[in-house]
Amino acid sequence: MPLISDWVARGDTTRASVIVVFASGVEAYLEAVSGLQAGLAKPFPSSVFIDLRSAQAEAELTAALSSGPQRVVITVGSEALTTMASRKADVAIIATMILRSDRPLASLAQPVQPHGVYLDVPLPRLLREIKFLLPGKFRCGMIRNASRKQRDPSLLIGAKPQEFSLEVAECSRPEDLVKSFLSLKGKADFAVLLPDSSLYNNTTVRPLIQASLESRLPIVGFSASFVRAGAALGVYPDFRDVGTQAAEMATRLIAGETALADEGPRKLQGAVNQRVLHLLGLSSIETPGLVIFR
Repeated sequence: MPLISDWVARGDTTRASVIVVFASGVEAYLEAVSGLQAGLAKPFPSSVFIDLRSAQAEAELTAALSSGPQRVVITVGSEALTTMASRKADVAIIATMILRSDRPLASLAQPVQPHGVYLDVPLPRLLREIKFLLPGKFRCGMIRNASRKQRDPSLLIGAKPQEFSLEVAECSRPEDLVKSFLSLKGKADFAVLLPDSSLYNNTTVRPLIQASLESRLPIVGFSASFVRAGAALGVYPDFRDVGTQAAEMATRLIAGETALADEGPRKLQGAVNQRVLHLLGLSSIETPGLVIFR
């Protein structure tokens, strides 16, 4: 079987196209897709983008996977990765816009496990951003979902900087979220909420924001939409750049590089909700590139 890199060496990038599978309707996913489009446009202009929300998605994916003997598939989000897992296709997969703990590797019948550009942000890096945006606040609260079988957050994502303390509240059910959050009152200067679709959704975020305002405990969210909804701050990956990273990884893979390491986000984005900060009696440092919701 010819290698993808053989086709590239002959200049046959039409056969070496990349398939991108995603689900529209999620703002962060569309940002990543924008980065993928930009990153793949020049090296692989014949790349195929398949939206799982399209009525023709299944037929399009079947046709794309069967139109050439070897492909690279980039999955955006856990639904896209699960869809590819169910296909059991003999293709190289690059998974992105998921957490390491979310990748359903057990269901992947792949000869080689997928490479990944993951969204996990090491705690020291996260706290450095918070320290800059919210100076003078060093007591970090964090909600941990014990049902995800994770170790203590300070061990899971790196030792925290020495100047910070860490208070962890356990929560494994959405209905216990506010209670767990309020247990941090008086023990933390801010509460870091890590991405977890089993806890945070449109139903649970509203009462959590209300509890934040009433308890005067600011939330550090994990997306622009969270900050827009009422979190005081947000520190999260630059999702467009995550897409660009995945495109660059695909280019290296197609060029024949085999020793690819999984990657985390290269760039982080900071955001503040000025109205919420004002209600909590706080102020934040404004810096170039900071997203400000007023």
